[in-house]
Amino acid sequence: MAGSVGGPAYLALDIQEPLMNQQEESAEENILQLIAMPQNCDAFANLAEAGIDQLLQDGFLRDVPVLGSMIGVIRAAGGIRNLLLTKKLGQFLRSIQSIPLEDRQRYCETLRDRSERQRQGEALLLLLDRLDDMEKPELVGKAFRAFVLGEIDSRQFRSLSSAIDRLPIQHLPDLISFYADTRNPRQIDNDVAQALSYAGLVRPAISTGVIIGDISTSSMYYDASALGELFVRIVSSDV
Repeated sequence: MAGSVGGPAYLALDIQEPLMNQQEESAEENILQLIAMPQNCDAFANLAEAGIDQLLQDGFLRDVPVLGSMIGVIRAAGGIRNLLLTKKLGQFLRSIQSIPLEDRQRYCETLRDRSERQRQGEALLLLLDRLDDMEKPELVGKAFRAFVLGEIDSRQFRSLSSAIDRLPIQHLPDLISFYADTRNPRQIDNDVAQALSYAGLVRPAISTGVIIGDISTSSMYYDASALGELFVRIVSSDV
């Protein structure tokens, strides 16, 4: 049964009971509860946008299941960092709103083991906390949505998450342009290519040139990688 929780006038939280059957769950597990329950997911996203730093001081959410636990771990981060983590989590949750309830429930059914819930929740929180740009949580959300919908497997999701973490966000348009380039070899600035290569999104290759006697000339260029092609298809769509 859902229940409304009071608070500031601009917030109306319709809280859902957990889909997973548990007692005291950690914040790492509760992030998966937020994902599983669309209304709680939306409630937390709204809190992040409203300015949760003030709400943390008010403390009226401490008794709200799931939300209270998540806010507790964010408070523990301290200072500006807790506000940034909250906003990142809110943007991530907002970006997965389109995942149908039945797909969320099917995903949760695979996480009946508590240690696995803790592991996945911890990995997601660590990733979001580490992101160096506020555009990146939405990119993680796109990859996570594809994972939940069965479009990619867990290994591919982890690879995409790592690439998002390493990608300098200012080079995202360069990445899209690189994969739209039909020339052979594709044209790209060397410094940009090195940054994308570090993220695994392009791969260096050697081109053999003219052979004169026993001497051959060669040059470095960059080609598409399987991860880069997957990234452009899943993560950078609609960017």
